[in-house]
Amino acid sequence: MDKILYWLSGGVPGGFGLWFAVVVALCFIWWFLHRYSPVVNHSGLARKMMIVLGLIVLTYTAIRFARPPKPFNVYVGILPLENQGSNKNLSVAGTGWGLAEITAHHAALGSPEHLHFLRPEWLVESYYGDSTSAISPSNKQKLFRWARLIKLNYLVAGFYNADTSPARLSYEVYDVLTGETMRSFTNTIPTGDDVSYGQAMRTASEELMTYLYEVTDEEFNSAANHTELFQTKSLPLYFSARALLAHEQWDSAFAVARMALQKDSASVLGWFAAGSAYTEKMIREKEVRAREMLQRRGEYHLKRGAQINDQYQPILMSLARNFSFTKPEPRYLDAEFAMIASQAIYKRDYQLYYILSFMQRMRWETFEMKSREAILNRAIEINPAAFDAYVALGQDFLERSRPHDHLSQYALNNFNVALQLKPNDFESIMGMVRACDYLAYFDKAVELLARAEKIYTDRADVYYTYGVIYYHKGEYIREKTKLREGHEQFPIAEGYFKKAVQLNNSPYAWLYLGKIYDYQKRRNEAIEALRTVMKLLKPDDRYREEARKKLREYFPDVE
Repeated sequence: MDKILYWLSGGVPGGFGLWFAVVVALCFIWWFLHRYSPVVNHSGLARKMMIVLGLIVLTYTAIRFARPPKPFNVYVGILPLENQGSNKNLSVAGTGWGLAEITAHHAALGSPEHLHFLRPEWLVESYYGDSTSAISPSNKQKLFRWARLIKLNYLVAGFYNADTSPARLSYEVYDVLTGETMRSFTNTIPTGDDVSYGQAMRTASEELMTYLYEVTDEEFNSAANHTELFQTKSLPLYFSARALLAHEQWDSAFAVARMALQKDSASVLGWFAAGSAYTEKMIREKEVRAREMLQRRGEYHLKRGAQINDQYQPILMSLARNFSFTKPEPRYLDAEFAMIASQAIYKRDYQLYYILSFMQRMRWETFEMKSREAILNRAIEINPAAFDAYVALGQDFLERSRPHDHLSQYALNNFNVALQLKPNDFESIMGMVRACDYLAYFDKAVELLARAEKIYTDRADVYYTYGVIYYHKGEYIREKTKLREGHEQFPIAEGYFKKAVQLNNSPYAWLYLGKIYDYQKRRNEAIEALRTVMKLLKPDDRYREEARKKLREYFPDVE
């Protein structure tokens, strides 16, 4: 059925499949009417009908040539192979990661626009950091549920064992829709000699790439995969550093990347691994001086790598990421130059669009984008496992939405995908709670907050949001004329706001408390709450002005 739909949608060049089907259908209609309809035959309409049908066919043909349809996107995911043995030596620890990286990065370079090979770091980012979402090839049910969620068509997953020499790789290619194994692979990788190790990894990768192109009905161009980049004696250490980096073990990644550089400083890979590790830790560092040091080191290593090989696209995107997250002022102009150079080599790196979504509007035009929504949708189209893009898109919809509108529903949909990927992520939970609040799904919001409360017990914003939900629920019920039930929500909201104030003296919680006290005719407490708001908020904060107006409106004797 997929093949039929692909053909009818014009999946062949120029869209001739659908064109031919429409022409045949129109000709049949004309023939049938001309032969069997007495009205057509006896009223002279046959010639006119033929002319009209001819014009329709010509118009449709011109449209199909001018705007041929895009074929369906096909997504292939290659998970890093899981270590089944006990050997954690750095010379073999990255073997499972290595096969996935070589195959995914370089199968993508020669692939057509609709065929997407998701890089292993993209796949790991979609679930890493949340213990409830971790996946393993040994749990097929959870594995396929995750793969279907991120729209994979084909998945490569399996194990490796380095306890013996040579190391043994065993993995399968799965059809995600049916869950069936399409083919099993077994490779042996010598671990004693770095040159033999690299050659065996490249051979295994090319074998897997060739098969994946076969199952996706595409022709594999071995000249376009650039696996010569991996002809370095530091390859085992590079793979180990990349695997550590994906699992956020920054210090270990630094150390292993430096070892790779000591072994072969002429390879771009060691500089890329070290620069990426510095950059990713810099993004998460809060202390100013440490952040500046990490930024400079990351920039230095990435620029050195780019000098060695300026056609290695991942290093250019890592450099753009370094510039974009520099503080206190992001270096967006430098990032834009790096992104332009990256796009000239490879146009389907989702990180480019994710970074672009944070930039000023004037930079969007360089990449032919007109809105943040379009940018993030493009990022998700390239990488449907892009957890951060789902969260960012949900937040974008929320910023532009109003209660009970369609944008709130779009936000809810994106946060829902993000929560399925990482059920315990705080930002996703709170974003979905806010979307539920806008759509008056108060019970669902309370359920999500109960989960957040169990995980993040000391977060004042959880209790503040609890209060907001119950306050809005009370107002919503009052609008529906159920006054008593609506009135019962305000004491619950008051309790949560008071707890939020105890954990963090939030002026916004005080503002809601002032509103509740005002509704309950508790005049003195309302005055005190509103005064507290005015003390805590900056003079230019619009909520401070709201508190001032409330004081003047209801309590004219108080300034």
